Amino acid sequence: MPRLALLISLLSFPAIALAHSGAPFGTHPFIDDGVLIGGGTDYGMLIIEDDGVPYWTCEEAFEYEPNWWFKAPGGPALAGTFLGMRVSTDGGCTWLPPTDEALAAPNMAAVGFDPEESHHVFVATGEAQTTNRIYESTNGGVSFQETGFAIFGVKPRGIAVAAGAERLWVLAIRESDAVGLVYGSEDGGVTWSDPVELVGWAVPEYLGLSEDAGHVYISAFTTAGEFYLLRVATDLLSPAQTVAQFESPVNAVADYQGLLHVSVGWISYFLQEEPGGGFELQETGPTRCFHVQDGVLWGCGLDPFFPQFASSTDGVEWTPEITFDQVVPRECPAGSRAADLCPDIWTLILELAGGDDDDSAATDDDDTSDDDDDDTAPTDDDDSTTGGGDCDCSVGGSSVSPGWLLLVGLIRRRGRGRGRG
Repeated sequence: MPRLALLISLLSFPAIALAHSGAPFGTHPFIDDGVLIGGGTDYGMLIIEDDGVPYWTCEEAFEYEPNWWFKAPGGPALAGTFLGMRVSTDGGCTWLPPTDEALAAPNMAAVGFDPEESHHVFVATGEAQTTNRIYESTNGGVSFQETGFAIFGVKPRGIAVAAGAERLWVLAIRESDAVGLVYGSEDGGVTWSDPVELVGWAVPEYLGLSEDAGHVYISAFTTAGEFYLLRVATDLLSPAQTVAQFESPVNAVADYQGLLHVSVGWISYFLQEEPGGGFELQETGPTRCFHVQDGVLWGCGLDPFFPQFASSTDGVEWTPEITFDQVVPRECPAGSRAADLCPDIWTLILELAGGDDDDSAATDDDDTSDDDDDDTAPTDDDDSTTGGGDCDCSVGGSSVSPGWLLLVGLIRRRGRGRGRG
């Protein structure tokens, strides 16, 4: 099916259009003792079974688009949605509300992982005009307990956790004036400091924690439409500092071996040239997530142009861990929501990823233009162009992704923003 016709088809079904960004993205890696055991994606969840195969089930299996995914070895799969947490014990085929009613209905806005212990996770509610709380699980999400964070009129947007989880930080939005706040705890969430205020920045989002847990990195923009990467010292004794300005929103960041890795605009990857220096646009690399654990840098992004999930031990070379062609749809029980919906969603995903007669794959090597006359593949070699559009490779420059992918991705992003309230 030509891309334009497929895009129109998708937009005629809002639930699907908002749920999928056009081609497979990795979004949340599940890591245990240095091994990737699965991950969340823009189109569902992957769980690697004992046979080494990453099995997929679609997010439509539980109706609501997730803000986040989580899975620890031997524990249930968790998804945080704007209408509560959902739990699966059968690999994503069926999803049910948790037994804890406090987590069953509110917007589950944020999640934070202990990089030292895969069973240790924190989640936060993000409802409007209410008291929001942060909950902790030390058994992989089987059960949760309240921490000392319970604040009225403040909506968490991200949780940063240092190894061992004694130190953690929360980025939140104060409803009364929409000012961003960064709270810190030095005792595992029992007590919390007064916040640093991010005055003048609109809708900040938590992105990452520095390798030495000395800074929290934050994405923010101004009302004039300027996009920045900020950092706040984790002692919360000084105002936020500007790290760099970019031409698109900063999507993820990692501080690894003294250099910053930055995902910009959901499609571009920048690497710092030297500590404290400028950034250089990379030809390939993570465009969606970063995670540092046990000295290894993990990243995820668009496949097939970059492995869906990959790892690096030097911050330069990336080793593929899961690519899209390895993914196998999970067979779910007849009559389950997943069995009814996921096969059709998988068919759409295959088309969006470059299936059928649409020469959109990265290895397109025919001698003519693409079937739909849209040379959008980054390595399309059917003419003298790269097909990627113009690229400003200075700091702030974003390589232009395929227009159909970017459009549907932005529609999805807007849909998720509405869901968060």
